[in-house]
Amino acid sequence: MAEFKAKARAGWSSITIGNGALVLKRFGQQLSIPLSSITEVAVSKSTYDLPLVERTVTIFSQGKRTLIKRLSRQKAEELQQVILTLQHAKHSTAGSESHVDVATQLEKLAKLRDAGDLTEEEFNAQKRKLLNQCE
Repeated sequence: MAEFKAKARAGWSSITIGNGALVLKRFGQQLSIPLSSITEVAVSKSTYDLPLVERTVTIFSQGKRTLIKRLSRQKAEELQQVILTLQHAKHSTAGSESHVDVATQLEKLAKLRDAGDLTEEEFNAQKRKLLNQCE
């Protein structure tokens, strides 16, 4: 299972994904949102397309809206992609064991990208290939 960890600069102090749920923590509170219940993940747009401009991620689940504020653009987009990829992988592999474990492969690609071994374009191309295999 792919893992995601981040800290927002305001609001939720810890954001993790693991064991089929998005877990948000702050000031002793914990909110666990099952990935299967998430209907939409939206990342705010900014007038300035700069890496340092912070974003807000909105999670829609079971008729509720949860905001994750002040994430870096990279982390906000990564969170959105990980959630969507894990949801897609779960739906795609539920009926067939022959599919590649997309979440694990995506995690490996992200590590290669983060280490500088893959460019962003190469990462996105490989990610598209993986997602197309599931269809």
